[in-house]
Amino acid sequence: MLFSFGVILTLAGCFETPEEREARQTQFNGKTLQEVEARIGEAYKRTSQQAIWKHSYTSRQAVPIYAYLNGQQTVVGYRYQTVTHSCTFTALLKGRKIVSSDYQGNDCRRYAPKLEA
Repeated sequence: MLFSFGVILTLAGCFETPEEREARQTQFNGKTLQEVEARIGEAYKRTSQQAIWKHSYTSRQAVPIYAYLNGQQTVVGYRYQTVTHSCTFTALLKGRKIVSSDYQGNDCRRYAPKLEA
C-alpha cells in the first residue's frame, strides 16, 4: 500500500503545517539535477525528461502485546512483524532543471530531507 507524502511525514513523527509540507515536497523544484544529486545522491534512472530515485529495504519491528494484570494494562511480550520501507521520487526535468516532483512510498525522508534554515 502506498501512502501520501503527508501521511509519511506524520508517521515519521514530523508534525508540519500544510504549507511546510508543500515546501518540503517541492524544495527541489527549480534546482539543477546536479544540485539535487549532491544533496540526496545519484538518480537510479535518468532520461532527458525525468530522473528517478528509489530505495527499498525491510526491517523487523517489535509490536507490544498487552494484557491486564492486577487491573493495569501491562506489556507481557512482543510479536515481530516484517515491514518493507520504500520510496520512489520522480523529478520531471526541463533541460537539466527540475520543474515538478512526486513522492510515492512509505519512507521518503531520504529524498525529502529537512529544509535548510
